[in-house]
Amino acid sequence: MVFNFLDMRICSTIFLLFGITLSSLSAAGEHSQASASAPDIAFFYGQSLPLQALQNFDQLVVQPDHVTPLERRQLQHAGVKMLAYVSIGEIAKSDKQYDKLNSDWISGNNPNWASRILDVRNSAVASFLWQHYIKPAKNSDYQGVFLDTLDSYQLVAKTDAQRESYKQGLARIIKDIKNRWPDAIIIINRGFGIIPRIASQINGVVAESLFSAFGGDKEGYTQVSATDRQWLINSLNQIKKNYQLPITVVDYLPDDRWQEAAGLARKIDALGFTPWISDGHLNNVGRGRLQPQPRKILALYDNNKDDIYESNTHRRLAEPLEYMGYQLDYLNINRQALPPMNLRGRYAGIVSWFSGKPLKLSKKHLCQWLKRQRQNGLYISIFGELPAAVRCAKLFNIKSVNNLSGKTFSLSQRQESVGQFEAKLRVRHIQIPDIASTRTNAKRWLQLEASTKIKSTIKIDPIVIDDWGGYALSPYVTVDGADGTSKWLFNPFKFLRKSLRLNTIPAVDISTESGRRILTIHIDGDGFVSHAELPGTPYAGAVIFNRIIKHYRLPTTVSIIEAEIGAKGLYSKQTPALEKIARSIFRLPYVEVATHTFSHPFFWQVFDGDYDVGKAVYGLNLPVPGYSLNLKREIIGSTNYINTHLAPKNKQVKMILWSGNTRPGASAVKMATDDGLLNVNGGDTWPLPYHSSISMIWPVGRPTGGGLQVYAPVLNEDVYTNDWQGPYYGYRDAIWSFKFLETPRRLKPIGIYYHFYSGTKLASINALKQVYDWALKQQPIPLYLSQYAQRANAFYRASLAQKLDGSWSINTATYIHTLRLPKNMGWPDLTRSTGIAGYRQGKDGVYVSLSSNRPRLYLQSKPDPRLHLVNTNGVVKYWRRNKKNIQLSLSANVAISLTVAPASSCELKTSRHRYHSQTQGMQQIFSLPVKMLKNAKLICR
Repeated sequence: MVFNFLDMRICSTIFLLFGITLSSLSAAGEHSQASASAPDIAFFYGQSLPLQALQNFDQLVVQPDHVTPLERRQLQHAGVKMLAYVSIGEIAKSDKQYDKLNSDWISGNNPNWASRILDVRNSAVASFLWQHYIKPAKNSDYQGVFLDTLDSYQLVAKTDAQRESYKQGLARIIKDIKNRWPDAIIIINRGFGIIPRIASQINGVVAESLFSAFGGDKEGYTQVSATDRQWLINSLNQIKKNYQLPITVVDYLPDDRWQEAAGLARKIDALGFTPWISDGHLNNVGRGRLQPQPRKILALYDNNKDDIYESNTHRRLAEPLEYMGYQLDYLNINRQALPPMNLRGRYAGIVSWFSGKPLKLSKKHLCQWLKRQRQNGLYISIFGELPAAVRCAKLFNIKSVNNLSGKTFSLSQRQESVGQFEAKLRVRHIQIPDIASTRTNAKRWLQLEASTKIKSTIKIDPIVIDDWGGYALSPYVTVDGADGTSKWLFNPFKFLRKSLRLNTIPAVDISTESGRRILTIHIDGDGFVSHAELPGTPYAGAVIFNRIIKHYRLPTTVSIIEAEIGAKGLYSKQTPALEKIARSIFRLPYVEVATHTFSHPFFWQVFDGDYDVGKAVYGLNLPVPGYSLNLKREIIGSTNYINTHLAPKNKQVKMILWSGNTRPGASAVKMATDDGLLNVNGGDTWPLPYHSSISMIWPVGRPTGGGLQVYAPVLNEDVYTNDWQGPYYGYRDAIWSFKFLETPRRLKPIGIYYHFYSGTKLASINALKQVYDWALKQQPIPLYLSQYAQRANAFYRASLAQKLDGSWSINTATYIHTLRLPKNMGWPDLTRSTGIAGYRQGKDGVYVSLSSNRPRLYLQSKPDPRLHLVNTNGVVKYWRRNKKNIQLSLSANVAISLTVAPASSCELKTSRHRYHSQTQGMQQIFSLPVKMLKNAKLICR
């Protein structure tokens, strides 16, 4: 904001001149209740908006010049009302509109902020403000404005008559805004003297500096006196009483006193005002009644390319953190600048896992930056090697240990999980980390020692958690095998949580929906044209159609390769027969349509100029005569072919399933996204008894410059059959993978994924049936792959914030319907919570089913005895408890089954039918013949 810090005693005198009688302070409890009904408002004037941190607020005030249209749309889509900051009492000399001012529009100067005071009495000033600030905000789809510097005229108005004329001018400006923009939310900063004239035109009042003030860079931060504080409290209470306007108080703290923010917010809230605490320039993430809980962790990696695919931060660290409810935001320090701003509130911590190659970034600069972020409250967790160990020695509390050559090390001490999690500890005598912690109280997860000739002991500390974070140094992080396997030496979940001091939070979860594990099924188009080793040698496409898809009648996402089926491809003479089969598949009501491209590119990096064509021994794609690779033809062209030749008119292509090495670049992902296609495939998750490790479970997706690539939950039959060399029954081992990914932690959905060529052999067909049959016995919730992709994208947008009363506010980004409460975090309090349909105890915590896009979750120590949803195979669209019943709406892809508890009997009523439950203990189970319930009533006894 541009603030005018007048002497509070002068303000008090002026306020009394307005003829307003000040009331005394009311009871804090009454005030807090009034504050709770006011909107939660945030102020952020910096650039590069921390979208995730801000999207739980009802209103957000920003500097429009600092906000991109995409940022604004994303916040508005999340339900945030965007308000444009407008200074109407003065203008800074740095303002880009400053040169358009006429000299007779200026009344004076504000030396504290190097700005000019506007003569708001002049109608030309009103037109100037509308034309250059208010109208652009309206035209840019902002929902309102925050009007600042309404009291600036007090610096130049010396008589009552002058003050009255300025107040009249301000009132005219605000009334004119409301007339021209009737739907605008208008919030003013102070302006107490004109409130009686404009109360019906405004939606709230802001006042700064109730306890702690900021007077610009020269004056800095100061404490407000008790006398001035009481005057402001009384003034604000009078406004609330007379005009019932929400009051927001903005106070300021420097970075080194940020630990006081929560207490300060509680003080303001107890007085009945909505608090906002931030730095003096409002450039950092602040806090109010809501404290944003960062889910992002900044992941530093080094690569000569921008792709994170090969980085260990992505391959090894992302999945454990995502399971705990967090996510990585990647930064390539060889190609990107370190963010200069204070990252507190944007990130929950910083991790790194460098390749071991020399860094292009200055070591001194990196260490200084890490030190500054640690001072701002972020903890750091380092894997592999310490960046610039010598230069960062003071920050990391470490020293180099010399003369290690030839020493024989043995175990000195270890944390309980080291050598007991996945891999056994083997003390190495080469590649020895020459680092020891200098801090006695550091927690040494692994310490090794060796004796010297002079009977002294050398100790090194490869794994340490300390007061700044922690590190785990190679080769004591993972044990890597010659076959590409990798196993964690210690528990990464515990190490990450403890080193980063991560809060235990409700974890956003996309493995589960409505209390059941998600099941997806998708088919890549490869081999559709192949002939099966069955009587009559039918096309593999026909075999999968008849023996699998039609038999199981489950929601399935099916793709084809145009060059295999279409007339412009490789088998044009067979096109009529092949297209007939494809049309039959796509007509099925439980099949979702996808493209697997035109010519099945093998190496997607080629479209971004990032692949050595000479390495492509088998070519870059299917050898379609006369065709050269073209990205638009692959994605949009194949989509158009399917939509016009194969798919029903009312069911068009929804997805692209990546082909080949499934590593699309930014251009491919952007093109698909811009064409309205969701995308899936890639990753490398396929654990087996000899190939199972948390380090080899890939994250939900891979961000690119063009959008998110969503990985397949689990890989396809190709990897289970040795690249389709046999055994052809190998895909039945996917059942083992699904079990591994369920226990002791549910890490992934059940993802059945295969190619049409699985229909060519009896062994592979039977393997598919075994996998399908096992999956159905788990009583999952079957979702289309596009529904999973929607949840995957939402996973990286969903946000959390915690209220002063301890409850959680969640923004689900529309498609997140489940939170997992880690063990010992508690159970939902169904009486106080809103937007919660129910819960179900799982092996690794309590799965909470959400029924709104912005639920509020209160927790308690025991299971809530009220009637609730336990599980269903449908998506909860609506769930509301009344005194006598529950109103609900569900949408499923199969016939609905529904379990609620606790109750002795239940009845479900719709507008046309009445259904009765079956009793199983205290649970009531419904098996319905319909896939949709709309405005049904659940009545239980």
